[in-house]
Amino acid sequence: MGDREFDVFLYGATGYTGRLVARELAERGLRFAIGGRDAGKLASLGAELGGAFERIAVAVDDREALTAAAARASVVLTCAGPFALYGRPVQDAALAARTHFVDVTGEHSYMLQTWKRDAEARAAGVVLLNAAGFDVVPTDLCAWLACKGASRPRLVELAIATSGTPLTHGTMKSAVGAMGAGCPCWEAGRHVLEPIGHHARHVPFPPPFGPRRVVSVPWGDVVTAPRTTGARDVRVYMAVPSAGARLLPLIGPFLPALARSPARKLLDWWIEAAPEGPSESDRARAQFAVWAESTDEDGRRQFALVEGRDPYGLTAVTAVYFASKMAEPGYDRSGALTPCQAADPDGLADYLATRGVESVSPQPPQLGW
Repeated sequence: MGDREFDVFLYGATGYTGRLVARELAERGLRFAIGGRDAGKLASLGAELGGAFERIAVAVDDREALTAAAARASVVLTCAGPFALYGRPVQDAALAARTHFVDVTGEHSYMLQTWKRDAEARAAGVVLLNAAGFDVVPTDLCAWLACKGASRPRLVELAIATSGTPLTHGTMKSAVGAMGAGCPCWEAGRHVLEPIGHHARHVPFPPPFGPRRVVSVPWGDVVTAPRTTGARDVRVYMAVPSAGARLLPLIGPFLPALARSPARKLLDWWIEAAPEGPSESDRARAQFAVWAESTDEDGRRQFALVEGRDPYGLTAVTAVYFASKMAEPGYDRSGALTPCQAADPDGLADYLATRGVESVSPQPPQLGW
C-alpha cells in the first residue's frame, strides 16, 4: 500500500489519546492526515502540531466519506471510543477501502466481534488490530514472553499493577461499558462470563508496588492471550487496594446491572465533570508492572515481567509502532490479529526497550500464585 497518499489516517484525532498519537506520528515523520467530526477542533490540532497536515472532517456514520478517507491511507488508526459504539463503522470503512485497521480499545465484547471478521480481513488482504495501546500491548507481550520456548501452555495468568493515574473520559466510558458486559475468562478453550472480582490471587510485583492482592477484571487479554499463546485457560487480574479486593467479590455480581440502570446517567455526568485526562505531571509519575505466569500440562511454570511508565504516552508509542509497520512496503500479514501476531514480538520488545519499557523473565518467586 505504499502508493497511498498517506501512511496513516488518524481518526478521533482531537480526543485526549488522539492528540498524543498525532504528536507521536509527527515526531516519527510519518505521512498522515487527522480526522474527526469537528472541523474546528481539527483546525486547532493542526495548528498545535505546527505542520501542514490534511484535516478530514467526517462523521463516523457517514460511511461513504469515511471509506473515501480510509482509501487515501495505508492504515486507519482510530482513537474514537467507546469502541463498542464507534469502532465497527471505522472497521467497515477500512475493509471496504482495503486499508489496514488499528485501534486502541480494551473493550472485550467489541474485540470478540472483531475476531468474527477474521475471514473478511484475510479476503481483503488487511489486518484488523484491536488494542494497540496500553490495552493490551504490554500484557500481550508479557504473555508471549512467559510462554516463549515452552510447550503448549495449559494456563496463562496475567496481573497488572498501576500507580494512581487519572483516567481519560474515553477510558472511563469504555470501562463502564465493559463493566456492563460482565467479566469474561477463557476456560477450556471458550469464553465464560463471571462476576468481576470472582477470582483473587497474590502476586509478587517488583518495587514500587511489591506483593499485592489482585482480582479478576475484564481486560482485553481474555480475547488476545488465547490466540497469542494457544493457552487453554486464561485469567487476567488487576491490583486493587485491600479494601477493594475484599469488596469487589461481593458487589461484582451486581455491576453489570448497575451499568445498565438509570444510575448510568449519573456515572456519565460524573465522567464529563472530571478532568479530560491526566496532566503532564501525572503522566510523568505514572508507573505500571505486568506479571505473567504460564503453566504447561506437566505443571512446569515460566514467568515474565514487563515494566514501564506513562500508560497513555505508551499507548501513542505502540499504536504508531504498529501503524508504521503496516505502512511499510512488503508488509504481508492479514486477518484479525493480536499485537504479537501483527509484528515480531522480539522486535517489539527491543523497540519498547528504547522507549523505557523493560521486559524480563524472572526466576520463580518466593510468593507464588
